[in-house]
Amino acid sequence: MKFLPPLISSSNLANKTSFRRRRQDYHLRKEANNASSIAADDLRHHATTINKKNDHSKHSEEVCLLQLLEFCRLFCINLTKIQIFRYACCHDFQYESARKAIEGTYDSPYLHLRMDGALIETFQKRIIMPLPGLRTRDNSQVIYMRASRYHHHSATSKQLAIDSLCYLLNDMSRTRDDCRGGVSIIANLRSYGVKNFDMDAILQAAKAVEGRLLVPARFTVLLYIDAPEVFVNGWKLLRPMLAPWLAKKVHFIKADQLGNFLVSGYKDFLPDEIEGGWKDTRELVDDYVDLKIYDERM
Repeated sequence: MKFLPPLISSSNLANKTSFRRRRQDYHLRKEANNASSIAADDLRHHATTINKKNDHSKHSEEVCLLQLLEFCRLFCINLTKIQIFRYACCHDFQYESARKAIEGTYDSPYLHLRMDGALIETFQKRIIMPLPGLRTRDNSQVIYMRASRYHHHSATSKQLAIDSLCYLLNDMSRTRDDCRGGVSIIANLRSYGVKNFDMDAILQAAKAVEGRLLVPARFTVLLYIDAPEVFVNGWKLLRPMLAPWLAKKVHFIKADQLGNFLVSGYKDFLPDEIEGGWKDTRELVDDYVDLKIYDERM
């Protein structure tokens, strides 16, 4: 006699199917919860790691600063705390590198420039000036250069041009936040010609923005706008003479590409010599010179 399997009613089949689905849903939720728990643990671990790295970084910075302060005290080097911080920041808080820089340049006259005499006259030529309020995307302050206005290649004019740049680097490095943010340069090369090209002056300026040979400063980017062929050809000769890290920070662009480097609303701070800008360069320079003369008298 054959035994046949019991008949399964449609209701029983539906119940079994429903049970299997509930069981599958349960396991899926369990796996999702486990995955979420693992992801949360990973995030907590990542945050803890970042905090530890930040704490370690802050500790390393403070150790470097304390060592530099002690070095300056022992050898009677008269630098302010913010000047010492500038050296440390410029050299990525590497004590030996910053110490050697202090040894080599602590008594440099470039660190103690004042807004008077020939320096005022140089600024009034509107070759170089700050652009107050303007910041790059990495939060550095901005210097503006109009290179076509530089065409007197005497030793004196070269020296005053470098003095002007170093004065701005000093002025833009007065707080810790300023030092960390650094300084960038927009160089407008419209109308630039052979009469303006001076290889030695460009090399001296490169030394200044390198931040290690004249005054300590953290340089972030150099934007050449509308560079003519004569300058581009000169740059090809100049590039091998620059520090590799500095050469990588140089970009040749058009004015409408500035938005790739500057914060939103940047046109409100540009001089009227650049497309989209409206600031008068004479007013920019006059206001800056007057402010610095006033500050230095206080």
